[in-house]
Parts: sequence; structure tokens; C-alpha cells
Amino acid sequence: VKYNRELVQDTLKVMKRVEEIKQRRQRDLWEKRMERAAKQEKRDAVTALKHNIDWIEDVEVKHVARDDMVAVQSETEQKKTKRREAARKRVAKQREVEKAAGMSTKTSSVKK
Repeated sequence: VKYNRELVQDTLKVMKRVEEIKQRRQRDLWEKRMERAAKQEKRDAVTALKHNIDWIEDVEVKHVARDDMVAVQSETEQKKTKRREAARKRVAKQREVEKAAGMSTKTSSVKK
């Protein structure tokens, strides 16, 4: 292949762009993993607090810890109920679709 200055420049530009995209994707993946890790850390802290809250001697600190624990637990429960509700809606929608599909096949067979 004959040397072409423009082709080399374009190739280098594309290579830089590909490297930028790789770095951005890698950074996004890392941030997502760290987000999950932070959530897991929070869950672990709540579990440890739940099991060891009696070790806290200071009454004010104990009350604050209990309030934080209750807040996290209520947040978790809210998320669970949201997921359950979404699942119920999906199932209901799926049943409607299946029912409609079943009705259309029955009506088409009746027409014949």
C-alpha cells in the first residue's frame, strides 16, 4: 500500500477516538462498581449495627444509630414494595396481552 498522509492522519484520529471511548467505558464501569460497593458497604454497616447496637454505650449515639438503621430499613422496604408493584403490573399486563391474543384467535376461528 502506498503511503498516504491523509489516510495516516485519519487513522491516528480514529485510534485516539477509540482509546477515548475505551477509557470512558472503563471509567463508567468502575463508577458503577463503586456505586454497588457503596450500597453493599451500607448494608453491611446496617447488619453490623443491628447485631452490635448493644455495645454502644453513649445513649445519644445509640439513638442516632437506631434512627439511621430504621431509616435504611424503611428505604429498603420501600424499594422492595416498588419492585413488587412493578412486577405485579408486568404480570397483569402480560396476562392482558395473553388474554387479548387468546380472544383474537378464538374470534378468528369463530368467524370461519
